[in-house]
Amino acid sequence: MTRGFLDRRPLADSVLRRTDARWKLLFFVAAAILIASEPRGELRPFLWYWPLIALLALAGQVDLGPWARRCAGALPFLALAVALPFAVDVPGLASADWSASIFLRGTAAVALLALLAETTEFSELIEALQRFRLPSVWVTALALAFRYLFLLGDEWRRTNEARACRAPQLRGIALGKVMAGQLALVFVRAWERGERVHGAMLARGFDGSWPLARATQSSPMGALGCLFVLAAFVWVRTAR
Repeated sequence: MTRGFLDRRPLADSVLRRTDARWKLLFFVAAAILIASEPRGELRPFLWYWPLIALLALAGQVDLGPWARRCAGALPFLALAVALPFAVDVPGLASADWSASIFLRGTAAVALLALLAETTEFSELIEALQRFRLPSVWVTALALAFRYLFLLGDEWRRTNEARACRAPQLRGIALGKVMAGQLALVFVRAWERGERVHGAMLARGFDGSWPLARATQSSPMGALGCLFVLAAFVWVRTAR
């Protein structure tokens, strides 16, 4: 099974990388909520939010290319949200200001969560959720769903290579029809492969709960830094 875009690169060693995943999860989610709760039409606070996000990216020593690609995945959904204010008339609020605030709130929140992914292994996030005492079935379902994405990606790569070899001349509507059938085939094959993987897990003693990983080494300075930056986010959100 090939490794997909979600965890194919080693993460850069940094203060943010060494911070306990529980602190990072709480901080990034809280900061995203603060940004998303900005009133409609408010634009000035983002003159502070974006420098704070850039400061976090600098502390995490993130590679701007992969970070931007993660953020770009949300752009189609943001585009739909940005178009909403022009279809709904709100008295006393300019549609352009509302649309701009939606875009800024969305991109800032997505950038924060992408930054969390750029500085934290998925296994560490699973460990953090376990230590927060989330229901075991939720954690297990999330961990298995993450791995199932790689099954889908692997099957899509195989069927795509087979289609390209057998019908390289297809274009337009004909290609769309073939790819629709290819997508259905991918799901069927990935389902069957997942069943085989599950059977192998049961044969090795899997009891339905995800094993708790060992506690990772954390940086106290990173935790203090998260608290400091979160206080800055709260100040920006409440200062008017």
